[in-house]
Amino acid sequence: MSYIEGECREQTTLFPESIEDFVDGNHPVRFIDAFVESLDLVELGFKRALPTTMGRPAYHPSDLLKLWLYGYFYKIRSSRTLARETHRNVELFWLVKRLRPDFRTIADFRKDNRKAIHKLFGQFMLLCHKLDLIGEDLIAIDGSKFKGVNSKKRNLTQSRIKMLLRRIDKDIQKYLNQLDETDQREKGLGSFLVENGEEKLTQLKAMLKEDRQEIQKKLQRSQEKKRHLEQTKEEFEKKDVKQVSLTDPDSRKMKTSQGALVGYNVQTAVDEKHHLIVAVDVSQDTNDQNQLSSMVHQTKEVIKNEHPNIVADKGYFKEAEIAACEEIANVYVPKPEQANTRTGLFPKAMFLYNAKENTYKCPAGQILTERAKYKKTGEKIYTTTQCSRCPLKEKCTPNQRTIRRSKHADAVDRMTERLKHKPDMMKKRQAMVEHPFGTIKSSFGYRDFLTKGMESVRAEMSLAALIYNLKRVINVLGVEPLLASLT
Repeated sequence: MSYIEGECREQTTLFPESIEDFVDGNHPVRFIDAFVESLDLVELGFKRALPTTMGRPAYHPSDLLKLWLYGYFYKIRSSRTLARETHRNVELFWLVKRLRPDFRTIADFRKDNRKAIHKLFGQFMLLCHKLDLIGEDLIAIDGSKFKGVNSKKRNLTQSRIKMLLRRIDKDIQKYLNQLDETDQREKGLGSFLVENGEEKLTQLKAMLKEDRQEIQKKLQRSQEKKRHLEQTKEEFEKKDVKQVSLTDPDSRKMKTSQGALVGYNVQTAVDEKHHLIVAVDVSQDTNDQNQLSSMVHQTKEVIKNEHPNIVADKGYFKEAEIAACEEIANVYVPKPEQANTRTGLFPKAMFLYNAKENTYKCPAGQILTERAKYKKTGEKIYTTTQCSRCPLKEKCTPNQRTIRRSKHADAVDRMTERLKHKPDMMKKRQAMVEHPFGTIKSSFGYRDFLTKGMESVRAEMSLAALIYNLKRVINVLGVEPLLASLT
């Protein structure tokens, strides 16, 4: 039985094949080319979008943008790897017309156009609107932690700085003691000369000199570290910050289910219809409590629904954030269960609020009325005079029970009531918003950032979210309808 054989490498073809023949008509690379060509790069703010009359000609930003979109589409985020691919990848031969920029040019393009790349995500969302791929009725918001270019050892807190300073002080004292011991040994060289002779004395002096130089180097390094840590400690006091990252100053140490990492908190808003990401952002906050209103406003900039339904998990629960979103969206955020400060006492949830009468009813049936109100915070205090005679006092309070009600409590009550009528809302949230992060991290392999600084990682995440949406849309429609939508 014979085998299928390839063509002879030395054979010259009479009619050379065109690069166009190597790229299928419905290949995703054709959409990447058409999509970038449809953009107004000047309006988006890409540098060198207009040619200059002086100096060496530059690469057109559209070619470098195509290169980065192709790279993220095929899980290539390294500028060096992309540069190698331009020498051997036939699809890139077609996409960038055999251009072969070096890796520094590719990397500098992403660094110099961070804000413009972030805007690029919005341009693709406009196309999704045109294709009616966004339902806009229900949006789910979630956050996930991504590792930055900063190790945990290079992340400092005030307590860690104090511990390191104590350790360095011990090292400095140890090196000083070693120098003293060396001095004592040098003083005793006279008796050594009598016992061992001139040659061995010379050898011993050389050894002591090397030891002294080595100890002095270690002492100098420790003193430099101490000075640096003391400067960092002064920055803590001046800026009133809780932590400082030395490699990537914008990254923060955050807790995750797998442990702690130093990185960023990535926020996404996902539409229910096709699970497309409609908004993406990056935050330094170690939790999600202050992210709800910001993500709702970013979502409102993309969708056309004037009052959408937006759901998030209990990690986003914060009364002020919920109240800030009430006028622009119907938010659904479950209230986390609050543990009692004293075991066995009635929790606040057992005190029923009457909005019409502005009173609370306790488990014993007594009425708590408003007794005070703080002008700065708007918080109200409710009490009753019946606590001393109440048979349930031991289960409620040691003295007199007070209930605090914030100025945002009415908005939270309205949200809680809405959530009661839609008990399946949280199941929908999980089905919608967990998939994008799972795909980006597990399938794409984008678990960490390769660049440093807030603007750079925001551009990275925008590219990842854009490519996630592009692959979703290709699965829903195919490449040919997408190409037709650009004409």
